Amino acid sequence: MISLLSSPITRLGLAIVSCIVFVHVWILPSSQQSRREPQFQLVVSHYNENLPKVKEWVAAVREMPFVQELGSTVTVYTKNKHANLDQIKETLDAAEVIRLPNVGREQGTYMHHINKTYDHLYPYTMFSQAAITGLNDTGNSSRPFKDWLDDSLRYKFTNETKFFNLQHGGKPLFCHCGHCPTGYFPLLPQLQALFDNQVCDPTEKQSISWLGQFIVAKEKVVARPRWIYEYIGRLVDAPEDHWIHKEQEPSGLKQSLKESMPDNPLFGHTVERIWPTLFNCSNEPEMQGCMGSWSPMPRHEKKTRKTGESSI
Repeated sequence: MISLLSSPITRLGLAIVSCIVFVHVWILPSSQQSRREPQFQLVVSHYNENLPKVKEWVAAVREMPFVQELGSTVTVYTKNKHANLDQIKETLDAAEVIRLPNVGREQGTYMHHINKTYDHLYPYTMFSQAAITGLNDTGNSSRPFKDWLDDSLRYKFTNETKFFNLQHGGKPLFCHCGHCPTGYFPLLPQLQALFDNQVCDPTEKQSISWLGQFIVAKEKVVARPRWIYEYIGRLVDAPEDHWIHKEQEPSGLKQSLKESMPDNPLFGHTVERIWPTLFNCSNEPEMQGCMGSWSPMPRHEKKTRKTGESSI
């Protein structure tokens, strides 16, 4: 027995077995852990924004503590037919870059993404225009970018978050059945009736989103049936001869944007405001659970000087 163990062939065999055991016990688990699937997807709607500036805020979001804990991936949709997809992918360290037809604004992009990934959404998805609030594409900050990021993400995005308006640090903006301080959006109450199978209650405030930057949990997205996203996606991406382009939006909005066209549909501004209702986070009883325990319920309203929307 001793002579057998001392033979070169036996010692070589034992060394090989030891290496195999070491790899399986120590190396493979750590490498598998490092390849853990990300839990946070950042979806960027791009057209011709300054890529170095987009890279700056994308990197900053991915470095936020909770986002790092979750692990993140980036998907970029561009509606610029001349954009270099490889350059966007490399600059933004994106997992994929997808070109879409130039219709529907960023709201059409978001609907496209939800419809495409409905069955395999990430636990958290952040949707954003490439020109993010607080850091525009010229590089001049409307407010210090770090302050905006810290206020919006560092302390308020947690595992309790279900829906979160990034541009206001989670603070809700309110309308009453389509009546908003910036005008009347006639399709807001109609969409709410579609979602909830009941007419809009004019005595209740409905929280709205604005500027197209928010985080949503998977459970809130899939709580609505897929056909709703498909239906709204068809409306927001509708061709020029579709009736949706004849719908009247607030006169001020229509005056500034001129006629509704597929590449800039007025209905897109309605969809921009409907996300909290779509995710069942628009009324005060639900808002607390959607935004997490950090968010105090509003006790009074005030007008913001810049937008005129109701805030807290």
